[in-house]
This record gives sequence, structure tokens and C-alpha cells, in this order.
Amino acid sequence: KENKIDQKDNNEVVICMGGKSTRMQNLKKGYKAFINVLNLPMFKFVANFFPHKKKSIILTKDLYRIKQSIFDKIDPIFLQRSTNSQIETIKESKSNLQKKKNFFLISCDAFGFFNKSLFNKLSKKKETSVIIFVFKPSLVQKYSSNSHTYVSFNKKNEIVSINIKIKKKKNDLGLAGFFWFKDGLIFKKVSKIRNNNKNEILIDHFIKYILKKKTMIKAVKLENYIHLGTINEYKEFTFWYEKFK
Repeated sequence: KENKIDQKDNNEVVICMGGKSTRMQNLKKGYKAFINVLNLPMFKFVANFFPHKKKSIILTKDLYRIKQSIFDKIDPIFLQRSTNSQIETIKESKSNLQKKKNFFLISCDAFGFFNKSLFNKLSKKKETSVIIFVFKPSLVQKYSSNSHTYVSFNKKNEIVSINIKIKKKKNDLGLAGFFWFKDGLIFKKVSKIRNNNKNEILIDHFIKYILKKKTMIKAVKLENYIHLGTINEYKEFTFWYEKFK
């Protein structure tokens, strides 16, 4: 099952692969984005779940050279070095991102199923600048609730706040690790996000910042959210796939 591509899709998928993949090193399957998931490198498997016509990928030249053959028909955006955070990756590539329109910015390890008709309707609204994707945590995800950013809504189903790594209300929904942007010029503001503590700075911080600046952000609820970015999540996914195909 996937959010199928058709001729009306004019979105681009931009895949972030600027990190060092340290969370998955103990799996001993190599760089995370290249791990085999159902006969595809993880980054390609994940990208297929987004409605798009074009793919770009943010990575270092060294990483590109290692696996150059698998990047056919994917435009590279080169980093000078591996980065330590999502925001650092975005800052390093913002000159390229600012030239793009109608694009998903995704990690190589997360995807979800969503109502494509609703997404298309929201993305075409003139006032919509950003679309976030939210999910109701599964039992496994509830046990790691402090690992997720949560979104609070009001009675009109409008986004009230983005709460980094904390759940403030019972009905808050998790913030998925991918986003849609109408115009990349919004990343001119990413320099405002600075690391003032020891915690990792995420794109979630940027979404929280632009929400406070009255950017029109819409939310689409995922039917299922699948994250493969840790060893346990990867093993859980492959276990259930093997069991039920």
C-alpha cells in the first residue's frame, strides 16, 4: 500500500541524508539509508510512499560516491560534511531549498499513509504555506512518548502549539518526521533557530518558530505512522512484514 503517484502530482521529495547514522550502527548493516527494506535501499523505499514526480537528496559527496549507481534519476544536493542535526543539514542546504516549491522534506526512515485527496485540497489552498503530518501514537510509541514532539489543537481543530519532546494534553497527536512546504523561501528564517542547550535541534523547532510567526500551517492525520530509525523499530517492522506479508 502506498500514496500512489499519478500525472497530477507535481510535488518533489527532498530526502535528508546529512547525518552520521549513529543510532543504527549496532545493527551492522551499514549506513542507515542504504539498509535493505523489502529489496530497496531504505531511502528509496520510504520515498515511494509520497506523491511526487521528482526526487532530490541532501548528502555529502563522499556518501554519494560510495553508492552513486543507486542515485539514478535523483538530483543530489551536496553538503561539505556530515551534520550533527536536522537543522544543521537544512542550514547547510538552504540556498538550494529556497529555490524549490511544492515539496516534501523527509528523512530516510519515516513514512505514513494519509488521505491524498485531503492533502491535495489543503496544498492547493492559497493560504496554506506548510502541511505537517500527525499521528495517534501506537502502543510502542506511547512507551517512548518523550522521544516524540506533540501537537496541540483547539476545538476548531486548529494547531495551537508544537511541544518539543513533551505531551501536554491527553489528546495531543505526535508530529511525524516529514513535512510539505509550498515555497522554499520560508527557509530564509531557519537561521533564527539556534542551539542554546545540549539537546538536538530538530526541524520541529523550526515548525514551532514559524507557527509563532503566524505562518499558515495545516495538519493531515496519518492512518499509520511507520518509523524505521532505530534498531527496535526496524526489527519490529521486518518481523510483522514477514509474519503477515
